[in-house]
Amino acid sequence: MKFAGSMVLFCCVFSVWGAEENLLPFLDSSTRQYGYVDQKGNVVIPAELSVQTADVFSDGLARVKIRDRYGYIDKSGQLVIPAVYPGASMFVNNRAVVAKLHPSSETKIICAVIDKDNNEIVPFKYSYISEFSEGLAAFRDGGKYGFINEDGEVVLEAVYAEVDLFKDGLAAVYDRFRSNGRYIDRSGKTALHVNYRMIRSFSEGLAAVGDGRKFGYIDKKGDLVIPLQFDDALSFSEGLAAVVQDGQYGYIDTEGRWAVAPRFYRAGQFREGRAAVTEVFGRLQEIRCGYIDKSGTPVIPLLYIHSTDFVNGVGWVRRTDRHDAYLDSDGNTIFAYQNYPE
Repeated sequence: MKFAGSMVLFCCVFSVWGAEENLLPFLDSSTRQYGYVDQKGNVVIPAELSVQTADVFSDGLARVKIRDRYGYIDKSGQLVIPAVYPGASMFVNNRAVVAKLHPSSETKIICAVIDKDNNEIVPFKYSYISEFSEGLAAFRDGGKYGFINEDGEVVLEAVYAEVDLFKDGLAAVYDRFRSNGRYIDRSGKTALHVNYRMIRSFSEGLAAVGDGRKFGYIDKKGDLVIPLQFDDALSFSEGLAAVVQDGQYGYIDTEGRWAVAPRFYRAGQFREGRAAVTEVFGRLQEIRCGYIDKSGTPVIPLLYIHSTDFVNGVGWVRRTDRHDAYLDSDGNTIFAYQNYPE
């Protein structure tokens, strides 16, 4: 499925790290148990949680994995929604998408939307439900896609071959596979007809589009305001977008001018004035990650194996000394923990 701009290969969207609440998971490598610290590095939940994985808190609950099934804990560390789901998203606005095996199949899955009391807002009947965006989520029924609201009501019937999430009030949809896409509003009316094979979500008034070879950007009038010239093009965030030219990532502004020349192996979106980037160094082609500001200057050196976007002034990195760490926006360590035993 070409889920334009945000491809989802499983029925539930597994969010990257980052939420609005500053309780952060850590692992005790000696016991392989998880705990949580606050944004100052104070232990709030001791490392006594016997789980396979633990995520950040979102909407008062955190997703955990136990024996290959997902459930949710509260801020006391108690399991308040049993770990029975093969797939589950994080909670946002008292809603989470969960999955279970189809009763008639050992391989097919069906999805539902639950609230924090584990009540089904949308029953288990769809083979796919996306995350909610601007109050609507995409669902798949009978091989076609439509949209539901947060109460589980179908607001746009499943008539589309491919869809993207609503962003900036519009959603990219395809009526047929391998056809040109169009943009619809929340009522399902066509807002823009476009003559491009690849169309992606709007962000900050611009959307990336492609002809199968190169990408550029259109505005909400459908005008091509940044020509088709990039090998790939991501969404704008904080006035800049990561694009690929000759196999390397750089950043452009909304006029299409280079703000940061292409030189990165990978590049994330700007969050809180910082972007996580990756470069390849030396004869051994070692990959190292860090953070740059909007001029391209490294503000946190590229010394790490992995790095994530900043959320609420905190970023996560994997160091080369078998430790993971949470950093503040200046690169100071808030809390570090060993990820593998000696």
